[in-house]
Amino acid sequence: MTKSMTGYGQATGTFQSSSLSVELKTLNNRFREIYCRLPFQLTSLEEALKKILAEKIARGRVEITLQLSTPPDELQGFAFNPSKAEAALRLLEKLREETGVTDPISLNHLLALNALDQNPTNAQGPNAASLAPLAQSLTQEALADLVAFREREGAAMERDLLTRLEILERILSRIKSLIAPTNAAIFEKLKNRIEELIQKAVSPERLAVEAAILADRMDITEEVVRFASHLANFRLALTEPLPIGRRLEFLLQELNREANTMGSKSQSTPLTDEILAIKFELEKARELAQNIE
Repeated sequence: MTKSMTGYGQATGTFQSSSLSVELKTLNNRFREIYCRLPFQLTSLEEALKKILAEKIARGRVEITLQLSTPPDELQGFAFNPSKAEAALRLLEKLREETGVTDPISLNHLLALNALDQNPTNAQGPNAASLAPLAQSLTQEALADLVAFREREGAAMERDLLTRLEILERILSRIKSLIAPTNAAIFEKLKNRIEELIQKAVSPERLAVEAAILADRMDITEEVVRFASHLANFRLALTEPLPIGRRLEFLLQELNREANTMGSKSQSTPLTDEILAIKFELEKARELAQNIE
């Protein structure tokens, strides 16, 4: 089944008196890249969550965000550590000075650098070990939501691509019908060129070369055959297992290459018009293929 690279999924659950939410977003990308935004208590779960996502997502930029909400009384297990906070502040100020960053330093920055101490004898808030099963379960749930979203989007794009394939096949059929009369005009030009060369007493070898070059520059039969083959392969690729996005993009490049060659050889306005119509449909198909996994 064709899948879109863009999608969204989310899930929420509770552990004791804390609430944990998982949000997934995916965007276009040539490769798979996974970015995690986790509460500092859960940073140790990053690799495990990435592994879960990699099992279902082959291509695209993936952003996973976990948010943990804990009641105020659950924070009694933490104590402010002045020395840690001062060290973190000095580090952040040094980083700002060396990098030229002008953003203000916030409390979130200090917390990210562990400016709090946890008191084991009074800690009531959940830690990574206790939250790991819920975090992984919610990630699986959000992932299922995301995959369903991507499949719905992918199905819609596949229908659009199949429609454009049918349009391209009809245009190609019209182009095939134009080849015979166009070739007749080509042969007439070729005949005139040969007569001109004969009058100039050109050698038979030169005459043969000139005739072959002229015929090759005008006849689009080979390009039409290759274009039809690429269309058939494109239709077949839509039925193959994922990921297919890169293959579709490659085939569209080849189709566009043949269309450009046909355009450069075209010797008639009707033929040129049909080739322009092909390029328009190929551009629309390319925009869709860029968002397919």
